[in-house]
Amino acid sequence: TRIKGMRPLINTLLRSIKALGNVVMLLMFFLIVYGILALELLNAGMRGRCYVDPVEGVNNFTDAAYAMLISQQTPFLAAPTVNIGGFNAGIQFCSTSKGGGYQCPEIAIDGHYYSMVCSKFKWCFTDWCKNDWNPNPFDLGGGHISYDNIGDAFLSIFQTLTMEGWSDLLYNHMDGYNAWGARFFHSSWVLIGTFFVIQLALAVLSDSFVSAQRDEITEKEREALSANAILKPDDWQGGLKNLRSEKLRQRLAQVYVIGDVLSRFRTSSAGDGSTTSSYLKQTKMKGLVTVLEGWWRAVTTACRILVSSSLFQNVIILAILCNTAVMSVYHHNQDLYETSICQRKCDLDGRMPADASDHCIGPLFNRSFTFDGQGGGYRPQQEEFCFLENDAQIWPGNVTCSGITDYHECHSTTPTNGVACHWFGSMTGGSCKLGLYDSGSFVAENVQNEGRGGTLSLRHICGDTLGQCPNFNPTWNRNLSVMNTVLTMVFITEMVLKWLGLGLSGYFSDKFNQFDCFIVMASIVEIVVEAFNDGNSSGSGISALRGMRLFRLFKLARSWKSMRKILHTLAVALGSLGPLTLVWMMFMYIFALLAMQFFGGKFRFVKADTPRSNFDSFFPSNVGHGAFLVVFQIISVENWNTIMFNCMTALNVNTPFASLLPVAIVTFGNYIIMNLFISILLQGFGDDDEDEDEPTETVTKSTPAKRLAAKFRSLVGRTSTPGMASANRIGAMSGDDANELQSEPSQTQNAAMLLARRVVPNKAEILGEEYEESDADPNMATLHVQFRGVTHDVHVPDANSLVCLKTNNPLRKWVAFIVHSRHFDNIVLIFIFITSVTLLLERPDDTIIADACPKPPAFLDCSGLGPGQTEQIACARDEKEPDFDRVWSACDSDGPKPPCCNIVKRVETFRNMDVVFTLFFLVEMILKIVSDGLVAHKHAYLRNPWNVLDAAIVAVSLFSSFGSGESLKSLKALRALRALRPLRVIKRNPGLKIAVVCLLSSIPAMFNVIIVVIVWFSMYAMLGVQAFKGLFYRCYNLQDQLFYGNAFYPASGFYTPTPALSGEKAAPTIVECIAAGNDPGTASWEDQAFSFNSYPTALLALFEMATTEGWLEVMAAVTDAVHTG
Repeated sequence: TRIKGMRPLINTLLRSIKALGNVVMLLMFFLIVYGILALELLNAGMRGRCYVDPVEGVNNFTDAAYAMLISQQTPFLAAPTVNIGGFNAGIQFCSTSKGGGYQCPEIAIDGHYYSMVCSKFKWCFTDWCKNDWNPNPFDLGGGHISYDNIGDAFLSIFQTLTMEGWSDLLYNHMDGYNAWGARFFHSSWVLIGTFFVIQLALAVLSDSFVSAQRDEITEKEREALSANAILKPDDWQGGLKNLRSEKLRQRLAQVYVIGDVLSRFRTSSAGDGSTTSSYLKQTKMKGLVTVLEGWWRAVTTACRILVSSSLFQNVIILAILCNTAVMSVYHHNQDLYETSICQRKCDLDGRMPADASDHCIGPLFNRSFTFDGQGGGYRPQQEEFCFLENDAQIWPGNVTCSGITDYHECHSTTPTNGVACHWFGSMTGGSCKLGLYDSGSFVAENVQNEGRGGTLSLRHICGDTLGQCPNFNPTWNRNLSVMNTVLTMVFITEMVLKWLGLGLSGYFSDKFNQFDCFIVMASIVEIVVEAFNDGNSSGSGISALRGMRLFRLFKLARSWKSMRKILHTLAVALGSLGPLTLVWMMFMYIFALLAMQFFGGKFRFVKADTPRSNFDSFFPSNVGHGAFLVVFQIISVENWNTIMFNCMTALNVNTPFASLLPVAIVTFGNYIIMNLFISILLQGFGDDDEDEDEPTETVTKSTPAKRLAAKFRSLVGRTSTPGMASANRIGAMSGDDANELQSEPSQTQNAAMLLARRVVPNKAEILGEEYEESDADPNMATLHVQFRGVTHDVHVPDANSLVCLKTNNPLRKWVAFIVHSRHFDNIVLIFIFITSVTLLLERPDDTIIADACPKPPAFLDCSGLGPGQTEQIACARDEKEPDFDRVWSACDSDGPKPPCCNIVKRVETFRNMDVVFTLFFLVEMILKIVSDGLVAHKHAYLRNPWNVLDAAIVAVSLFSSFGSGESLKSLKALRALRALRPLRVIKRNPGLKIAVVCLLSSIPAMFNVIIVVIVWFSMYAMLGVQAFKGLFYRCYNLQDQLFYGNAFYPASGFYTPTPALSGEKAAPTIVECIAAGNDPGTASWEDQAFSFNSYPTALLALFEMATTEGWLEVMAAVTDAVHTG
């Protein structure tokens, strides 16, 4: 309680105990319900395995097959046979119920097919075992992540609640139990538990924090009143401290300082005047000083006026934007980098002519896959590295490759120099180039000019600083450096002008100016260091200094009101988070020490190194991330379940109760402390909104965000400014209502009901013109239609329709009566529902198969096709299928028809239905145009945005249904826009329309926040590009899926220390990757799925990290990064 701001935080936690207890009781109720449901439905859902059916009489085994199956560690288990050489090397679960999950197929052993059966028990030589179950997967918490008992079920359900690893449980039980049953169980629990029940904790903590903060403010006000009561009237200093205006205090201090300086100047300038010469000298000096002071005042005044002008501020903003654009251009060009290596290799090769290096090109690695003829692909062994263009000009008279224009001739030609000819591009439009080296000659080529042995390294080729192999265009780099120098001069000029205009004290009194001065000094240091580095800007130190310029984007907050407001609110909220951050750190510190005591040095697993997320040390070290960071990882729930599994299977632990520690960290760290963190942050924005709601005499301005929101609101028929009606209602409230809005937290429900009545726009405002009475709009006319003896009023626009149809035209009158009829609207809704269902039932691959199916009288001939064929998509591929290598009759004959004929009928049925729907919606559109007019007047058809959407969908449907010819083939892809038809329901459902309006009305505020987020992401993205571009490449065998260069330890029960996580030995360089592995030419220098090679890819990587998914992989890649190449 001695720490400032800690008391409200403690009071919040104490106040929320009771309410959180209710939330926990509700959560426990659902846990018990879903736990019992899981025991009844999903029990032993991951114990089913496929066995080669050993029951006598089912399979007729050969002696070799029977000997192999009976001698397995688990007799007759089919998993080892199925998985050898397969893509899925894990456990295949199966369902024992017919029509349930995965059904065991037949299996081939030595060319013979045998039936398989799914069993949850092992085979005990003569019959299925009664008590010997198949084990649950050991990697899932030692087999405890299952629904076999209530304890394991609670643990599995809690893991699903955190939404980490729940999809694995879902997929496993889709195979082991039932696909739709597993989907419903896990999805419903995530929906109820995560999206509803857990969010109640956030609401409880937010309400408790507001109450505690209100009590703290009340107590402080009482203390302030008591202090003011005993304050002495003549205590000037105490009165000055209690002044509420900071600016007034500063002005008083400045007046005091100026007065003191002037008095001292006058005192020092006064003399006795005893001599005439001294008097004259003083007079001349005073005149000179007066002139200089006049010039100085003129200069400072002009500078002050200049820096305060809007033109100067706009120029600085333009310079900031130009600086940001310059920074976003930097990127890593891997093709240029590999070409640079090839050119340097040609320079070092004594056999190459002097001018040949300019024609040496990359890429070093062929990263493409070759079609294998079985529907897949493979990467062949690479035999050529580095290529030469125009080799016919370099070696005239020899057998060369550059003059060859035929694909087959290129591959069959053996050149005089180099290794072989290689074809680039397509078979008809490519070119032939000479491959210079193979994997051995590239790295083992003797270098004669400096006597450096026979094996080349990356530093031999690119120099000790690797600066001779650029990965960014040198011309661009020079131009960007010049632009950077010019922009730096602009910012230096700005700083000097502000020094002159504001003075040093006035300049440095502004925090933005202090920050700007620091950035300018960093830019000057960058220019100096780059100049001393001979213009080489690839060093890590220079990249770090260059990254400092990105923070100039914060200067936009000075002139951007919305951004300044959000940053100010965020700063205030973060300032109040100090006590909570201290509590959070204490929490992480305590649990990190506990984890080290329980699990330190115990994550030792056979055939694997120690995982990085371990508790062997407190801080990050060469053995892992450190316990403190791992606790933070668990709080972020990123792969926390893996840490829980490791705790449960740790050395000398191996108990499910070891999961209590990570579960406690998630419960208290994520669900309580993190939710309290969010509550305080939201409260800061809430206080800012309350300050906004104070009555001020301001004129509403139209901003781009408001105009964008107005466009969206017009889609749903709302034309009023959002919040205007609400503000009017609040201003017009009675005294009782206003008091009710200021009710205590115990009256929150009544206040919410009052807000629902008073603040939420009414139906007439949201539905707009559709709800207004026609007599209130002078542009609408009321017509009378006699139908079945009843007179009906019809409202139409008081203007001609389609030029020729007047308001009282009988045809227009009856058409208006039809389209405005409730029955017609219901028919439209029915058609929308039917077309939505047909869109759900359509399958894209049906169209492909139907187009490949021969049209009568042609027939399908599948004979002569080999196993795994891909020439005819409508024919069987597996020779085991009964329809393999078969000749079918035509689709309109009485003979056996191929299965694709049924698909053709289904596709034709859907196409005919789509034609009917298209014609119906076309008729609807025409009738509405006849009734309301096309576009000429206010209430015309195309004046309504929803009608514009309807017309666009109808036009696309017409093109896709009736269009033909090559020119309209591309429009077939627009058929996907038919999926927008269900949006038409929003227009016809008032309740749904209200919900959409409330959602869209939040766009203006979200727009400003999104801009701030983009600016923040952009700064980090460009900083990441400067620091980490090109550093995530690794040597990888794409065919065998193996990394080369990583530390490898043989299978052993002894613990081997984990090697350093970074360094030269962690991964080979790009040159070493050429000959890596036992079979050189199979590896490739591959990038990670995420990278900071350019501004767009850096944004994607940061967005992935912001979702708290995959941020550990990015951090590990940064940790292992050494240097480009």
